[in-house]
Amino acid sequence: TPDGPQLAGDLALHSQNARDLVKWAFPAQTSATETLWTGSRGQLKLQTRIDFSPAALRLAKADYELDGAAGTLELVADGTGKNIRLAAKMLDIDNFIPRGVLALAPDGDGGWGLLPALLPSLSDLPQLKLVVQAEKLRLNGIVAEDVVIDAGFGSKGLDLKLAEIGKVGEAHLEASGMVEAAANGPSGTLSAKISADNPRGLLKLLG
Repeated sequence: TPDGPQLAGDLALHSQNARDLVKWAFPAQTSATETLWTGSRGQLKLQTRIDFSPAALRLAKADYELDGAAGTLELVADGTGKNIRLAAKMLDIDNFIPRGVLALAPDGDGGWGLLPALLPSLSDLPQLKLVVQAEKLRLNGIVAEDVVIDAGFGSKGLDLKLAEIGKVGEAHLEASGMVEAAANGPSGTLSAKISADNPRGLLKLLG
């Protein structure tokens, strides 16, 4: 093709170390991967339709198992950025990032208050659109059910179209908003609606 060699077909992949695979695929994010991903290295099985050229990569109708947890994945990566759609029965973040949200904090202080400090670094990342649906998600030792995240990240900041937790303990959460990464500091609005008789599980989940 005019863009160079092209590969199209079915791909079956088995890796004993998904962490190293991610570092190989995204070398610019090696340092961040090593800082965050300190838990299980992840045994990965992947069966997908692949279309690859120097200009773009597409994984379609991909079925995967990561440390035995099954899900589906779609990915499109080209010069404009990356689109990722992930659906999982169980997304065990604790298994791979044992410190949870606190892993983002260089001095051990954390929580979602880290977001303003992290936004300026988004200007170094390609545009990313991410949709995650998980029947169950484990983070900070808490299991949440019916989790949906629909967000965009990039040089302009964070566009959170929806973050929904159907159930965590006795709580339900819906959040959305936009935060811009400006030269004089991040600005914007995030709004949340919480229904909870007892919010302790939700608060622990969010760090």
